[in-house]
Amino acid sequence: MKPVTETPTLTSATFEDLVREMLVRLGEDPEREGLLRTPERVQKAFGFLTRGYNEDPEALLKNALFTVNYDEMVIVKDVEMFSLCEHHVLPFFGKVHVAYIPNGKVIGLSKIPRLIELFSRYEECQAFAGFRFEGNFVDCANRVVAASD
Repeated sequence: MKPVTETPTLTSATFEDLVREMLVRLGEDPEREGLLRTPERVQKAFGFLTRGYNEDPEALLKNALFTVNYDEMVIVKDVEMFSLCEHHVLPFFGKVHVAYIPNGKVIGLSKIPRLIELFSRYEECQAFAGFRFEGNFVDCANRVVAASD
């Protein structure tokens, strides 16, 4: 008697199983040579595009605060970013500008683009991405600065 392989349910299926199923529903053959490794590639791509969920923005900033006697505006402009649209799970692109007036502390300039990249690795609603970015960025910076005092 031939062993019966049970089809995984949506909740028990691996990410790769779900991608294979998506390919089948699109009318493709997931066993076709060009698609054999596609499920693995898609999982790796989504891991990269959503890695912000697994990173700690506060840890990124903790060693990047410097005490200063400076009250001029700090500006970082034209930082390129891309994120995933939470409605269509497709990428969108843009530029982010950050400006702030230090209150005794500045953030190391190289950390600002890294923090932008980290926050862009969440799924976003394109229409509100700026507001969410701003809120996440400001909240994170304020918590880290407060903890360093």
